[in-house]
Amino acid sequence: MEEAAGVTPPRLTALADKIDCLTEEDVALLGGVEVDTVKAWRHRGTGPTYIKCGLRALYPVKAFSEWLGGRAVAPPNWTSSRVPL
Repeated sequence: MEEAAGVTPPRLTALADKIDCLTEEDVALLGGVEVDTVKAWRHRGTGPTYIKCGLRALYPVKAFSEWLGGRAVAPPNWTSSRVPL
């Protein structure tokens, strides 16, 4: 059975869930980006840690959470610029 480009087969998703991993499509969905962006991050070494398994890349949930946490942005200090109501 041939899989459509950019579509993760349900069985792969279920197996990835069982080993606490995300697929490229999961990472793209959570990151609000295209799958090609996730692939580019991986190739540049700027994305989350992954496990290479044949032609696939799986992303451990813990590693993705840590990577995402490292991208947190502190809100600006609004106290000095607030206008009283």
